[in-house]
Amino acid sequence: MTTPRLTTRLIAESAGLSKAQTRKRILELAQALPKAARQLQSQTESGFSGHSMVERIISLLEQRATLTCVD
Repeated sequence: MTTPRLTTRLIAESAGLSKAQTRKRILELAQALPKAARQLQSQTESGFSGHSMVERIISLLEQRATLTCVD
């Protein structure tokens, strides 16, 4: 099983960034993605509103983002 620290290190290495830079960017994305997903869902013309699967995906995204921000 891959640990969060190992995952961060692997992402950092593959992106050519330091672990600190990678962690900072991952935290930024974890904070921004749930909000962006909710905004997209609220736009009726996007085709994502009213679908239970989209709601489930966003809920999972929010849960995982919360865990990421806590680590």
